[in-house]
Amino acid sequence: MPEQVLKVLVSGGPGTGKTWFGCSFPKVAYVGTEPGGLDSVLQNSEPRAQELVQHLVSYETYIPTVLEDIKLTFQRLEQDLKLSYEQAREGKVETLVLDNITFLSLNRWLYMEKYERKIAANGEVDSRGMYGALALWMYRFILLNVVSFPGHVVICAHEQLESEEDQKSHLYANLPITPDLLGSMKYRVAGLVSASLYLNRRTLSPGKWSFEARCIEGAGKRAKNRYGLKEIVTDISYDSIMTEIRNGRQVGAGPGTPTVSPG
Repeated sequence: MPEQVLKVLVSGGPGTGKTWFGCSFPKVAYVGTEPGGLDSVLQNSEPRAQELVQHLVSYETYIPTVLEDIKLTFQRLEQDLKLSYEQAREGKVETLVLDNITFLSLNRWLYMEKYERKIAANGEVDSRGMYGALALWMYRFILLNVVSFPGHVVICAHEQLESEEDQKSHLYANLPITPDLLGSMKYRVAGLVSASLYLNRRTLSPGKWSFEARCIEGAGKRAKNRYGLKEIVTDISYDSIMTEIRNGRQVGAGPGTPTVSPG
């Protein structure tokens, strides 16, 4: 078992380094639900990308196609997650990366349209009821199949700007940027992990960037962590996160430090 088990939700726009961050963890079982999600690592000739490839113990995709019934896609996903648990107990795998939860929610909606469509009394599709069922399924799936993994967990998500209507009706109206998920699960998913980080790519010079993570809420983002991480961690990776945690312990910081946002 690693010295510190990390359970992290990492959100960001395209190209902000979510997949690279996940693949920087040791002994990775990669679960892909986004088309081409791992291409930035597998099809990149940079030395850093080649290092990340060495961390991959297994990688598989679970994406609906015309060649596989979507029910079988989800059955494969659940079966392979159980295999990852077994590999973790054997010491073969240390990290589970789900890349990403945004597409998982979209794919599950396709499943529901085919197999779990709800019809209201007037004969029309009960979209509200389906969204509620989707949120419940997502919560159960992430809780039982992902965050309970006996090792590190990295869940990747795209981020979105909420509508004005959603902002007015929500408690955190001044923090309008959330993980991009269908339904109410976007408000709940951060409660299932110990860190909800938001990644950003900052241009240093032509062709050179710095990838950083917001670890405490601010700039309109609902970031949080229970590891005592400072507001911004630069050159974000597994190693940089672990270094921040070790440094925080040396100066008396850690889980429960006042700088960590609640929930």
